[in-house]
Amino acid sequence: GNLHGHSIRPILEGASNATGHDYVFAEISNRGPLPNDGMQERSIYDGQYRLIYRERVDAAWRQVQADARDWERWRNRSYDETIRVRKQFPEQYRVLAEMDPQNLGGKTPRLELYDVKNDPDEMQNLVGNVEFDEPLLRLYNELKAWTVRTADPAVTMPAEPPVD
Repeated sequence: GNLHGHSIRPILEGASNATGHDYVFAEISNRGPLPNDGMQERSIYDGQYRLIYRERVDAAWRQVQADARDWERWRNRSYDETIRVRKQFPEQYRVLAEMDPQNLGGKTPRLELYDVKNDPDEMQNLVGNVEFDEPLLRLYNELKAWTVRTADPAVTMPAEPPVD
């Protein structure tokens, strides 16, 4: 198939005429041999801000790593422990429930914006904060153009960001 990028080898080799990327795009496509078509997740990062866009959040199904919740095999206690202490740590539980909506009933937002330089753990969603309307609109429009350019078969982004 067609590739949607270009080599960064010249940058790594220190070529004087090397150019990088203005944006890094990523996607998670929960389609295929899964219980349902699942939600679609796309993101764009410009070196400071990361925007995440989702469709089919109502499907409430995401792939969750087995090592995060399968105690018998992986011996990872964080999943079960977060559930056990959810009343003491409601924000941590909310994040876990958002990651595993099919089992914990969490609501996954359609749109997220993070200032990664000032919030490297991406905990403060800036959608709805008018101070960040410029990066939100700029990244949303770039991501929308990318899905059109790459003929993404799984998403159809609306003209305006879904800030609900």
